Amino acid sequence: MRLKVIDFPPQPKHKGFVGCVGWNSNNELISCGDDHKILQFKAEESSIHEPAQLTKLSEEIFPTDIHFIPKASGSGAASAGAKGSRVEFVLTCTNGHFILCTKSGVADKTVEAHRGAILAGRWNYDGSALATCGEDGEVKIWSKSGMLRSKLQLALPVYTLAWGPGNEAEQSQQFVYSQGNALVIASTKPANSPVRWKAHDDLILKVDWNPTSNLIVSGGEDRKYKVWDGYGRNVFSSTPQAHDHPVTAVSWSPDGSMFAVGSYNTLRLCDKNGPSMSLEKREMGSVLNLAWSNDSTQVAGACALGHVVFGNVVDKKLEWKNFEAIITGPKQLTIVDISTNVHTKKELHDRIINAALGHQHLVVVTMTSIYIFNVEALGVKDHHIAFSDTFAPILGLCPKYFAVVHSRGINMYFYDSGKQMKGTVDFKTINVNVNMVTPTTVSFASDTIAVKDQRNERNIHFYTWDNINAQWLHLKTAGAADDSRKAVVELADTSQGAHQEIVALALDQHGPARHVAFIDRNNDVYLKAVPKASSSTGKGMNTQSAANQQAVKLTSMVSSMAWCDSANMLAVMHDATHFSVLVYPNVVFVDRDLLPVTILKVENVSDFGKNPVITGFVGNQVLIGKADGSRIATSITPYATVLHEFVKGNRYDDAERLCNFLNAEQQPEESTALWASLAAMAVSGRNLPAAQAAYAAIMEIDKVEALQAIAKNPNTEAEMFLFQGLITSAEERLLPASAASAKPEDANKIKRAIEMNMEMFRWRRALELAKKFNMHIEQVVEAKARYNRHFGKPHETDKLFREIAKQRAPKS
Repeated sequence: MRLKVIDFPPQPKHKGFVGCVGWNSNNELISCGDDHKILQFKAEESSIHEPAQLTKLSEEIFPTDIHFIPKASGSGAASAGAKGSRVEFVLTCTNGHFILCTKSGVADKTVEAHRGAILAGRWNYDGSALATCGEDGEVKIWSKSGMLRSKLQLALPVYTLAWGPGNEAEQSQQFVYSQGNALVIASTKPANSPVRWKAHDDLILKVDWNPTSNLIVSGGEDRKYKVWDGYGRNVFSSTPQAHDHPVTAVSWSPDGSMFAVGSYNTLRLCDKNGPSMSLEKREMGSVLNLAWSNDSTQVAGACALGHVVFGNVVDKKLEWKNFEAIITGPKQLTIVDISTNVHTKKELHDRIINAALGHQHLVVVTMTSIYIFNVEALGVKDHHIAFSDTFAPILGLCPKYFAVVHSRGINMYFYDSGKQMKGTVDFKTINVNVNMVTPTTVSFASDTIAVKDQRNERNIHFYTWDNINAQWLHLKTAGAADDSRKAVVELADTSQGAHQEIVALALDQHGPARHVAFIDRNNDVYLKAVPKASSSTGKGMNTQSAANQQAVKLTSMVSSMAWCDSANMLAVMHDATHFSVLVYPNVVFVDRDLLPVTILKVENVSDFGKNPVITGFVGNQVLIGKADGSRIATSITPYATVLHEFVKGNRYDDAERLCNFLNAEQQPEESTALWASLAAMAVSGRNLPAAQAAYAAIMEIDKVEALQAIAKNPNTEAEMFLFQGLITSAEERLLPASAASAKPEDANKIKRAIEMNMEMFRWRRALELAKKFNMHIEQVVEAKARYNRHFGKPHETDKLFREIAKQRAPKS
């Protein structure tokens, strides 16, 4: 991937230096300079149209910064100004004033904000607040109508600031600003202590913070640019030789995948982890300000010599199996079949916004259309449909459909016809700001869509495909049909300990039941069954409880993860030295004791460098992105995928032969992992012979004997649920609906349900069942008394047992 700079005309469009640039909601660039003009540009593939002059400022106004209200903010594309007009951007000036302007550049309101020049003005990501800083050493927070909310008085001039991610639960938002050679992270909530650290060896000139990646980039007079995480820890630092002059501008792309760096006669494109991907040199003077288009495909710079420089991001490469798709220009792409070395070029009508490759299809979103190419039948099964949104940061490809995330929500489409599926995800109804939606906070499967809740980051919104009505419906918890704030699935699980906020989530892709894996703030990975829909409610679907819907911890110290595209295997990256593959994560819902032995550890990954990230899992290849932007593939055993295929086809005999084929002496870890996974799969699939053989292979003799006893039991299904530890599901298979409907032949099943609870030491539940069906009460009370005596408890502590004992005590 590189930056292709559009050659600008020899004569600059501004007289004097250009102070700032910004993109409006129509993807047109607005520039302001010392000539007091506000110009509007429209860049094409290889040329820049003659700019139109929006307005001319008064002679005493010299602009220093411009920033547009985020297009997809929760409050809409713009906010109401003082006179009822629509404010679209803010313009800060050297006289200490900032101006709220309409789309046409007309000043709607002027606010006297600072003593001396305002050096930066930034809207937050939902457009509800404006932050300004200046030479007077003050940082001020304003409402969108220009009313002062709060301010910080600092010792040094504040040259730059940027907003960070917000915390909906605390109703607060972070921002970062400079103080000489230091950076400070502060919060709009005064109780939160600021974080300060020395970031550069000299004065910091620019900083930017991307909420998508939660990374900060800074540049200064020490000729370096640096990348930091949200806690102020250094991720990357360039060398002083990277630039011959101070770094005067930095800016993140909206999707958080890259950033641009400006210096004297220099424009650089960098991967989000810091390494440079391309470098352009032009006679343009210092690049004083940088701004990205909403779709992250174009960057523009304000130059000291009066030029406005434009660059297009090209040569973006997509890979899937033996196919590659390369975006060679703003409107051009090439599809390559590596196996046959056939290159197919496509010329589209509009500029490409986004593209994704997978499941035999290449989906390309342009300014006005969506193109669907079947890479295995190019020109035969292609489709072209209209698309009205110019903002599509995420494309999700599934076997049956693809999804497009846009400024208002998510639309789903069929591959074969291009028709939109019935039902959409409306961000407004679930209070989601699309600027905060990332590929790690939204996930797609064939019948389920998961979106992280931004109000409470411990929860997830689920949408499921209703086959009866052929539409997507919002899955809601009980009683939430009329309250969108409750239309989430609670993930808190007191039995596992309360986890922190979710930072990444991913849905599995195979099997009849859907599961979501998520990483929390502590870098722990949990697995949770997606609740099943029980009944339609018109606007959404209520969920029914299931015994295995608790979130269960899988492993710790994980930075990234990905599900396999061909089987329900999960790859997790621990650190720069190793990653692991969970061959059958659902084992935690079958036999948690087997979890450690079903994990394959890949240790020899020293070549991955610093901060590696798992970007995909195709077949038996785990794709890992390195810090320098390159990707490498690491293979795991191919037998794991084959095992899943055999079990999926109910071919347990073949699965046993496959496990026997592995040499336990030469490949002990793989052999044990496959046998343990087969044991759990066979128990889940209720294939007792295969389960017994698999448990015997890993020397779990007690479980083999338990399964042999279950096979002879008339209540096999209930006993299997008890074997899995799912006592509630076991009860449901044994008990009649009510005591009144109980029949004489149900007596043995009721007795077994009571015994199950006693075996699990669920004494209160056992007594409740005994009272409900009026049988075996004495046995339960006596068994509890023996239990108390064994553990040295002289008195009964349970109120219900005391009442029963009192009722049955002989009267004097």
